[in-house]
Amino acid sequence: MAREQINIINSDNDTININDGVIFFTVFGRIGFEMAQFNISSVPTWIDGGSQLEAVTVLDGQVTVPIYIYKASSHEDLSDEIRTLAGHVNPIGKSEVTIQRIREDADTRELTCIYNGGMAVMEETGVYARVDMAFTANDPYWYAASATTDTYETGTPATFFPFFPMRLSSSTIFASPVINNTGQVRTWPIWTITGPGIDPVFKNLSTDKTLAINRITTTIGAGETLTIDTRKGIKTIKRNDGVSFFSNKTELSSLWPLEPGNNSVQLELSGTSGASQVAISYTLRNLTA
Repeated sequence: MAREQINIINSDNDTININDGVIFFTVFGRIGFEMAQFNISSVPTWIDGGSQLEAVTVLDGQVTVPIYIYKASSHEDLSDEIRTLAGHVNPIGKSEVTIQRIREDADTRELTCIYNGGMAVMEETGVYARVDMAFTANDPYWYAASATTDTYETGTPATFFPFFPMRLSSSTIFASPVINNTGQVRTWPIWTITGPGIDPVFKNLSTDKTLAINRITTTIGAGETLTIDTRKGIKTIKRNDGVSFFSNKTELSSLWPLEPGNNSVQLELSGTSGASQVAISYTLRNLTA
């Protein structure tokens, strides 16, 4: 049976499998793989006693991975492996790493985090050492290894829905797909509009949220693209030449996410041709690895 892989991928895209069964072995006592941590805020109810729930927030992810490092050839070779691992996760310069868990059934999830301690050797003999590597994840959710992308095109109207790419009328994209977010938490999509097209409007009917890029007439020319990136820490609306269209967003617009489960979505784009497209790309997020 294949061994579960626990990869650490650094900012140079170099990978070390810390559960390869040859040099590195993960042991019992991993923390932060099975559930995110929460903070529960409550307010006292003085008359009836106890308290009333006010808010639930998700804390930064705290992950600890105990590792045995085995190098039977010599103590010097063991020391070299420890040095290599330390350099691999070096946080100086805010260099984040990705912890990637690949289960034996090939299901893969990833967490972006930064090393914060634990490389002080806890146990050491001539041929093996144990370290407990600790990481902090400012985004505490475990992501799917690849994004899901759906594309909507103009052309001959489709006979069956919702097969993708969905083909609609040649003058206007007006689609009402149901997008199923199978992750455990909301996810923030990237929209890419390929012109020609005018004044895109994207609605999440399930949450009553609208994103309308038409406060100022927004024209996307043939061969141009407009990318709306709603992800945490990004939140941009840019044409392919880098020009920002963020100010074209209407005041009541929301860069809305896909909630867990089914999301009824409505897409509108006028002034289209047979070359026009609307694509949505999103990566599933989960509470556990």
